[in-house]
Amino acid sequence: MFILVLEEGEMPYGKSERQAIKRLAPDDLRRFEILEKCELGEIVAVAELCRALRAGPTLLAYACLAGDGVARMLEESLGFLSSDRKTRRVQQVLTDLRDLGCATRLVVIVDDFEPCRAWQWDVPQEQITEWCRLLVDATPREVFAGSDVEFVLCSELEQGFEPRYEEIYPKICDPKFEILVHKNLQHIRRFPNKKRVGDGRESTVRKVAQYAIQGLVLEHKFPHGILLQTETPWAVKDPLYDSLRQRPLPIAHLFPDERR
Repeated sequence: MFILVLEEGEMPYGKSERQAIKRLAPDDLRRFEILEKCELGEIVAVAELCRALRAGPTLLAYACLAGDGVARMLEESLGFLSSDRKTRRVQQVLTDLRDLGCATRLVVIVDDFEPCRAWQWDVPQEQITEWCRLLVDATPREVFAGSDVEFVLCSELEQGFEPRYEEIYPKICDPKFEILVHKNLQHIRRFPNKKRVGDGRESTVRKVAQYAIQGLVLEHKFPHGILLQTETPWAVKDPLYDSLRQRPLPIAHLFPDERR
């Protein structure tokens, strides 16, 4: 019997993944090694990540909202951006890339659609969007000094995009997506979230549909994008972006896989 023994920190890459890494040019390989060094689990879609590196990647990260579902009120928080530890870790990656002469753009995406779409809040979408704009404007930028960082709302990315969320939602109701819905529903039941109101399953289907359109938008707007995952657990969240994409979304994990 042949047993593969990995060195500490070494990723368990398959043959096709090793071949994709081997084809990287020296500068692209250095980019890969920086992401690999920071990876806390396993990089998702290694071959696609290598393809993005060869084409000139854009790093992507979602900044998530928090709030009180009963009162329909949002907190003054933008997910990882509200954590000094996490923003410093992201900035360190950007700095390491820049120091190697491989400066890479980061696009931070704020999901202003989530409260109405997934959490089922009966609050005007315009009100939530305006609140998110205020939060983005108030976000300290000093930590990202010297880096190419852009902040954008989901509503801005989806403007004029087809198919629309309302067209994607019924697709996710198809039985072939049931496993994604089921895993998410299990997670929600294990870790109740006060942001949600109403039926738990309906909220889950809406959330899975929201991830599906996000995956499509990223594929269209950022064909060479690499997601820095800010949500956990990875096993539940990572697959959601690929529901309707043609190519899998490459994902790196800079933050611990917390169960919350």
